Amino acid sequence: VSLLILFTWYTVAVLKDVGDREKLYQLSLDYYHDICSQDEEACQELSPPTEYKMDTFGQMFYTMKTSHFNNMILIFVVFITIPGIYQFYKELKSGYIKNVIIRKKYSTYLKEQYKNALLRTIFIIPILFLLCFLVTFILCDGIVDINYTFTHAMPGISLPSLVYLEHPLLFSFVYLVNFVLLEILCLNIGFLCVKKAKNFVLAIIMSLLIYFLLNIVCSVLIGTILFELILGIENATTYVSFYNLISYEAPIYHATIFGLLYMVLFMIIIVFISTIILYFSYRNAEKVMIEIEK
Repeated sequence: VSLLILFTWYTVAVLKDVGDREKLYQLSLDYYHDICSQDEEACQELSPPTEYKMDTFGQMFYTMKTSHFNNMILIFVVFITIPGIYQFYKELKSGYIKNVIIRKKYSTYLKEQYKNALLRTIFIIPILFLLCFLVTFILCDGIVDINYTFTHAMPGISLPSLVYLEHPLLFSFVYLVNFVLLEILCLNIGFLCVKKAKNFVLAIIMSLLIYFLLNIVCSVLIGTILFELILGIENATTYVSFYNLISYEAPIYHATIFGLLYMVLFMIIIVFISTIILYFSYRNAEKVMIEIEK
């Protein structure tokens, strides 16, 4: 159901974008005239747009970055926690876990539950991206060549940095890796909340609130206060917010191909920390049993 909702959301967005190409053409024409009015030398390197078209990669990233589909990042945790933790929630709150750990080691049971939750959710984003690619491929007449986008669409408008789009396979891979790491983070948040919540709906609401709070902490405390104000790192806030994953704003500044690794490193660190917190939250079986009986 999560996959179906996300795919339907994207399909509606990309159909609208394709239908709005005439408006995009006008934007690209205005962009061309603005460049020419400001810098004649730069203007000579551009060709006046005659039509607005994109290849599959260009259209897919354009839709993800600029359309209403990118709002899904705000509630992304919901699409992961519901399918990921529901079974564990039932076994935990019903007391079934007490019968299981009589016959099986507590740590083994938890590892199995976490593994099963991963298997239920880890493929949501890879499959979603594949489906998004296929529907975009059809709408873009089967063209898979980012240079086609550069030629027909004035890529300075609402696309990720050209440095990345010139390496679309690498960019796509890193994009996917970051989202898979975000899936694991959301799953960790869900497992932390399910132990505290009185019911499943409350567990989802708690997960969403922690998801919001975590991004605020990363953006404001770490990005703005620590990195920008104290350490003087320019634009650091955009590098420590997983809300930027879908629009990929973070690596735009002074982009190099190695800039793709910045967000990967950030996501690895935050997933590692959340996993450590999750481990200590469930480490003591006796405390967990007492807590779920409250």
